[in-house]
Amino acid sequence: MNNAETPVIWLAVDLDGTLTTSDKNVTSFTLQTLLTTQQEGWLRIVIDSGRPVNGIAPVADLLQLDRYDGWVVAFNGGEIVRWSDRQCLFRQSLPAEAVPVIYNIGQPPFSVMTYVGQEILTETPLSPYVQKSARANRMIPRGVDSFLEAVDGIPLSKCIVVGEPVRLAALEESLRQQPALPFDFFRSEDFFLEFVPQGLDKASGLQCLSRHLGVPSSDFIAIGDAYNDIPMINWAGTGVAVANAKGPVLEAADLITRSNDDDGVAHFITQLKQWKH
Repeated sequence: MNNAETPVIWLAVDLDGTLTTSDKNVTSFTLQTLLTTQQEGWLRIVIDSGRPVNGIAPVADLLQLDRYDGWVVAFNGGEIVRWSDRQCLFRQSLPAEAVPVIYNIGQPPFSVMTYVGQEILTETPLSPYVQKSARANRMIPRGVDSFLEAVDGIPLSKCIVVGEPVRLAALEESLRQQPALPFDFFRSEDFFLEFVPQGLDKASGLQCLSRHLGVPSSDFIAIGDAYNDIPMINWAGTGVAVANAKGPVLEAADLITRSNDDDGVAHFITQLKQWKH
């Protein structure tokens, strides 16, 4: 493979519920398909996820993004990293004044967590929703007596309010009725309400990367399953949903592939290779 060649296609792919199975693994078939297509030189991969960089790293390493000029867009567009040398192209944090507002929103029956280094900081480390995030990201939940004191002075790419899905949906709807909040928010899972800097989403991260690379959106394919994947699916030249995607994601997509538990990404890439030839 000639690394100087311009790749024909850039694949922006979500992780949870899309590239990984329900038990958070990449199947051998999907792994081999993506390694082979990268080696052939016509595909480059961008993992575009709400996870922190440390939570994406095991999959980025498994896919050998360092070898094949891949990129990581983490924190829902908040951080962009070239995987070959871990160079950070872009990073943006929540304004300091936003964090106490989010903390107040996340009072019982909800709770708040954030990612710092290899740890998840929260006052409720035993919450089943916090534990889900810890397992998915292979990070350690650390209980703190005061969330605000623990994060004071630390730049945070995002905070997450977690809770029972029906109540969280109602909270999200009530927040949408409030004007001039100092952050953007969305649900990445039914039980995760994420708070990020204003103007950031998975599409804005890809747009920043596309400008840096000099590659138009028409050369990107985006594949996802969750609400926060809709912006990148709409932005990319071709938007694809896995069969297990949320209803609005299926509606936004140009194409639908198999589910995440049925190697949907790999089957789409296999079809794409056939179309190319």
